[in-house]
Order: sequence, then C-alpha cells, then structure tokens
Amino acid sequence: MDQARRAVEVDPFSLITNTNVGLMLYMARRYDEAERSLLRVIETDPNFWPGQYCLGITYVQKGRFAEGIEAIRNAARLASGDQVVLSALAYAYGRAGQKGEAQRVIDELTMFSRRQSSYLHALSHVGMGENEKAITWLEKAFQERDASIAWIGTEPMFDSLRADPRFQDLLHRIDLPRRAAVP
Repeated sequence: MDQARRAVEVDPFSLITNTNVGLMLYMARRYDEAERSLLRVIETDPNFWPGQYCLGITYVQKGRFAEGIEAIRNAARLASGDQVVLSALAYAYGRAGQKGEAQRVIDELTMFSRRQSSYLHALSHVGMGENEKAITWLEKAFQERDASIAWIGTEPMFDSLRADPRFQDLLHRIDLPRRAAVP
C-alpha cells in the first residue's frame, strides 16, 4: 500500500495507479476508503472501466447493490464484455437476490466464450449463494492451473467460503496462508 500511494504521489493523474490503490483498499476490506479513492478516479474519467468495475465491486461488498450493479454494468459496456467484469456482474445480481438476471449474465458469458475460466464460474456461483458449485469450480480452476486462483486468498467475493474446510484445504494446496489477507 505504501508503494502504491508513493506511485500516486509521483503521478497523481494516473488513472490505473489510483484505481490500484482503490483495489488494494477493497482487498483489505477497507470499503469506505476504497469508495473514496475510486470515486476520485471516476470523477476524473467516468469512462475508465477499471475504475467503474472496482467501484462497483466495492459497492456490492458494502451492500449497496443497485449502485454496484450500475457501476459494473457501466464497466461491462465500456470493456466490451470482459469476462471478469461480466462474472462480477453475475455475482452482484446474485448477491442482490436477482437470480434470474445473474443466470442471464452467466448464459451470456457462456455464449461469448467457448471456454470461460473455472475461477470466473466460481465467482458467478458464489454470488448466487451456490457454495457447493463455487467450491467445485474453484477445485477445477486449481486442477487447470488457472492463474486467477491465486486471488482467492484476498478476494472478498469469496469470504462466504472461508470457513469451509475444503476452501481452507485449497488455500493450503495453493500454498496461501489459511487466513490469507483477511483482517
């Protein structure tokens, strides 16, 4: 975090550097600080999709689902159907209790991509409260050596799985700390 803040001091107008600070605050579950940081990015350039995406997932973790969905939808439009953004949109719809919308996005992802990342499947399912499916997809991501699996140690979207012994075993097999980055 110190290095990221130093990078902002060196180049205070860098959208990606400022977004990275917001993302780190999000990963640290410091959602209010992340929101403030990411709002500055969006005020500078509302069309910078990584800022919209990070603000959206921050809002979702704060339980502000309508705002989160709106920001993630903006990011999806700006990023032309990026799979990570669409998976987060499915997650957000699921958390908001809009399971039909979540499934529609999952179906859209499946149509766009011949092979969606197993990690992203897990993310979509955990948002809908389908923890068994999420664990199954994470296990598959591990077997496929999907590089994204390393994010499970810090990604707040997987917090509902942290108490599951299978999730803890997966962290161990990936060689991540069992209480990885969760304050």
